[in-house]
Amino acid sequence: MLIIVGKDTQANELHVLTTDEMQKAVAPLTQQFAPDTQRQVSYSTLQATPIEQQLDSIKEADIVLGLTPAQLEALAQSGIIAGNSILPLTRGQLAYWQPSSHRPGKRDLYKAASLSMPLPDKDPYGDAAKQVLTLFNLWPFPRRVFQSFAADGAFTLVASGSTSGGLVSLAALKTRRTDPRTFWVVPETLYSPIILAGAQTVGTSQPALASAFLSWLNSDSIQQQLKNVGYLPVR
Repeated sequence: MLIIVGKDTQANELHVLTTDEMQKAVAPLTQQFAPDTQRQVSYSTLQATPIEQQLDSIKEADIVLGLTPAQLEALAQSGIIAGNSILPLTRGQLAYWQPSSHRPGKRDLYKAASLSMPLPDKDPYGDAAKQVLTLFNLWPFPRRVFQSFAADGAFTLVASGSTSGGLVSLAALKTRRTDPRTFWVVPETLYSPIILAGAQTVGTSQPALASAFLSWLNSDSIQQQLKNVGYLPVR
């Protein structure tokens, strides 16, 4: 997906690698990124596989978005991410989605025939889901459970009908305009904050532009717009 800011096709291009849900939230806002300048921003999506298997894609990007500070710190230790550029940007929110229910809630988790969720040790939403299920005395989940490497995969499992419900990212639901009567926003008091960050790669050829883009994402105006699609400010 390519979002062009300005009219000069020779303008510098910024390559952003991010999660599917964050791309859906951020890409529509890109026209607001200095519209009076000649810039291009392209997006590509992290795959629902372990981060360690995507190092080549990460190295080719200018910016990585949607990972936790800890994940980005690990990439910094590997010499892929510029450690001093890591910037916490948003708090993700967890939701329980059960398309067949009308206003599902905690009680529906106890009745669910099957459940999808991200892997707790691979994805921050999965870790949050495990914390919630543990508090409800549902860990390990007593019935069929399908775990994916990322929050996007957990959403897909429910959307395809593979599971009756799932603990997924609220942003995945809101960016797809999912009927709000089919999901329950899990209170943040039930799990540790899901902090998502952005950072420049060591190999970026445009560090100034990358820094400006991250600062723009952190601005009050953009933070308010991201709040509308399920991301809360970290400050």
